[in-house]
Amino acid sequence: MRTILVAIGAHYVHINLAVYALKACCDGDVEALEFNINQQPHWVLRELAACRPDVVVFSCYIWNIEFVHRVAADLKEILPGVRIVLGGPEVSYDAKDVVEQWPFMDVILCGEGEHSLPLVLERMAAGEDLHGIPGAVWSENGQAVGDDTCAIVEDWASIPPVDFSGVPGLRRRIAYYESSRGCPFSCGYCLSGSAKGVRFLPMDRVKEDLTKLVTLGVPLVKFVDRTFNANPRRASQLVRWILDNTGSTHFHFEVAADLLDDEMMDLLCTAPAGKLQVEAGVQSCYEPTLRTVSRVTDLEELGRRVKTLIQGGRIHVHLDLIAGLPLEDYTTFGQSFDQVYSLRPHALQLGFLKLLKGSRLRRDAQELGLVGRDYAPWEILHTRELSGWDLLHLKGIEEMCERYYNSGHALQSLEYLLKTVDKSAFGLFEKLEAFCSGRGTLTRPLSLTNQMEELLCFGREHLEGDCYRILRAKVAADCMANGGKGKVPGACEADEMPGPLGPRLRQLVEAGIITKEQHRLGQFAWLPADPEKEKGGLVLAMAWDGEKEILSGRRKVTILPSKEEG
Repeated sequence: MRTILVAIGAHYVHINLAVYALKACCDGDVEALEFNINQQPHWVLRELAACRPDVVVFSCYIWNIEFVHRVAADLKEILPGVRIVLGGPEVSYDAKDVVEQWPFMDVILCGEGEHSLPLVLERMAAGEDLHGIPGAVWSENGQAVGDDTCAIVEDWASIPPVDFSGVPGLRRRIAYYESSRGCPFSCGYCLSGSAKGVRFLPMDRVKEDLTKLVTLGVPLVKFVDRTFNANPRRASQLVRWILDNTGSTHFHFEVAADLLDDEMMDLLCTAPAGKLQVEAGVQSCYEPTLRTVSRVTDLEELGRRVKTLIQGGRIHVHLDLIAGLPLEDYTTFGQSFDQVYSLRPHALQLGFLKLLKGSRLRRDAQELGLVGRDYAPWEILHTRELSGWDLLHLKGIEEMCERYYNSGHALQSLEYLLKTVDKSAFGLFEKLEAFCSGRGTLTRPLSLTNQMEELLCFGREHLEGDCYRILRAKVAADCMANGGKGKVPGACEADEMPGPLGPRLRQLVEAGIITKEQHRLGQFAWLPADPEKEKGGLVLAMAWDGEKEILSGRRKVTILPSKEEG
């Protein structure tokens, strides 16, 4: 019996190791195939049909469920004898409804499938019924039958190791790796909030798996453990091993930042710059909201730990906020945004609540006044405290934050605008959102040069005189720091040029101020002087790829003598 395990990711670069883990648990003719939602469904359908499968198993998530529906239904039409099995979080919590609504589907596996999938395949191959298999639901005479409780693999160590060598393109992709299941917290918006306790994969097994991935050249491993430091001692032990044994591979962890203990902080603060990334879900700084969603966080301790990591300059720090949580209105969300932005994380993700199947907030949505889309990804549309327009404005603010802050493209410019236009980061991005919306550039794709020109136009509406001249210098410095990805806008250039650059650069090489390599590979420009730093009306600025900041990837901008000193 030929079985195909299908993973459909959000992007090619994301490796779905789940299907390879399931393959390791199954005997017989079993193959794992990966696709992504950016492909045309008919090409995915063609490749699956060409395999002439007896059984096709789809892994279902919020980002791919509509895609899976189309492909699976069409596959059943083309190959009527094929049996379709679905699993994953998007079908585990309402399995009997899905069975009755999707007639092309044969079996749903609820919860963890490492034990139940092999049993289903064995029974199918033997022509036996599926009664008694944990988490298996199917249709009999048009009615859903079976066990719709989510199966849990208690003895996780019993799962066979994964053969990563069969995963295509490992050297160019991100591996998502799971060393624990469950979470010590009970956050109402999260699927893991209903899980009981945390189960850990044995440490020797984790080290064995990571060694294989590193040997195969994976550039980045992202742990999907819900709280990597749920067991602080184990987490520190693993990080110490990673630092000693994993070469150039980088690692990303989701942590409870307020629970980072001194041992872990010492490891993170002394790690090679850029080797490790940490992501911490703040979600909200409004205490009534945190209590309502059962989010337990010491915000003051979180702030102290995050500041220490950022100031250390070795760890890329990513912080998350969720818009649309109960009790948080537009004003209090803006305050949460400002509080998180004040920490200056390397990335601030403004996400939007999703009423996930199986989560407490989905179950209590009516009571809490939460209204979301009736299709995946189940994103919030409005709440008792936030109107639909409020959330749409927050979408625009998210775009401005991504465009100018998370991208790293306008860091100096934003800092100056926070001093001169609006001391609230939320207020500044709100003004930027309104400005770009009015000009039709909020949703339109822009080149980096055009993005920076928009920032200058925004500044011209709010600043004048020396203040605007300083902004021109900041924008120009940002453009040069971006590594030549965008030209310095013409409006940033000095008002009066002292002459061509060539002769002055040759003088600087002869004087030993810059090297021939910098002269050849650098980016140079006459710029307005920043009165906060330089005297005079203009400066000569240089940026080249040999002086990059490790965490941001930005080039260092150096101010050179603009004329020969007497």
